[in-house]
Amino acid sequence: MNAFSVVQVRGSTVESIHPVSVAACDPDGHSVVGVPEDSAPVTWRSAAKPFQLEVSLECIGETFAPEILAVGASSHHAEARHIERVAELLRRFGLNESALRCGAHWPTNEAAGHQLVLQHRTPTALHNNCSGKHAFMAIACLVQGWSPEYLDPRHPLQVRIAERIAARTGEPVRVVTAGCGAPCFVLSLRGMARAWAQLGAAIAEESGGLGKIGTAMAAHPWLVSGVGATDGSLMAVSGGKLIAKIGAEGLLCLAIPERRWGIAIKCWSGRSEPRLPAALAILGRWAPGLLASRDLEAALVVQNWVGLACGRWDVQWPPTEHLRR
Repeated sequence: MNAFSVVQVRGSTVESIHPVSVAACDPDGHSVVGVPEDSAPVTWRSAAKPFQLEVSLECIGETFAPEILAVGASSHHAEARHIERVAELLRRFGLNESALRCGAHWPTNEAAGHQLVLQHRTPTALHNNCSGKHAFMAIACLVQGWSPEYLDPRHPLQVRIAERIAARTGEPVRVVTAGCGAPCFVLSLRGMARAWAQLGAAIAEESGGLGKIGTAMAAHPWLVSGVGATDGSLMAVSGGKLIAKIGAEGLLCLAIPERRWGIAIKCWSGRSEPRLPAALAILGRWAPGLLASRDLEAALVVQNWVGLACGRWDVQWPPTEHLRR
């Protein structure tokens, strides 16, 4: 069951409607707010990266700077700061982009893509937004003496990751393939929210590798994403009180460390734009005051190509009030 809808309005006309489902849990998987939950299976995509990185770190057994950890959990935009740190990480272990199995695509950041064109270069696997995750996977295989072909769900690294995902979410693991070729996990929003609540608790309690990953993400939001990204913007504005990570096809996961809460949001249209208005609506209702800044409200305005405000993103709650704080 959908909790609410995000709508794009132009003038007085609703142009598009994006149904949204949400789950909010504590680390044991108990709901922390009254909300109708949709039990339909959802692909976790990139919002699983902190937990995949957690296992890679355990396999490597070394310490990394927070900036490197942030990139390891990122869906980065291939800005210079991202590429430099992934390359630095690989060099530390004598590897280069040939060790990555994620494939190449043009940078998500438009300026970074233009720079490649001006230099008469084409993108490499370093420019893939998942290259940080893949770098840690490749290094884990090197350290453990495993096959470098780490994408197969039966690979020892992926088996360990699947076991950890099952433990964190409290649900059986079903695997499909992500855009970067790595295993992608299918589960409920409640399971995702439970794992993210554990991430929040690990940050608050300064516990283990997961706590270090979450703390690094909070400290370096723009390494986790890139200029203008929803997750980076939410983390930056919160001043470290909120951890956020997008996933493809309209997914967004949040952790609120001080409350030990995890929140999973799914926009069923698969569009990326409704995620921010959905998150702002949810946080405004369930965690008022967490985002003290009003800077993000500008992102709710729809502008045309000449810079004029011509519409807005808004939220439509169900006619019958069924949400409690």
